[in-house]
Amino acid sequence: MIRSELVQKIAEENPHLYQRD
Repeated sequence: MIRSELVQKIAEENPHLYQRD
């Protein structure tokens, strides 16, 4: 797994971590 895939997976599982106001 490459880093961007891991980031995407985390973003999908934890959208609140990546929400921007």
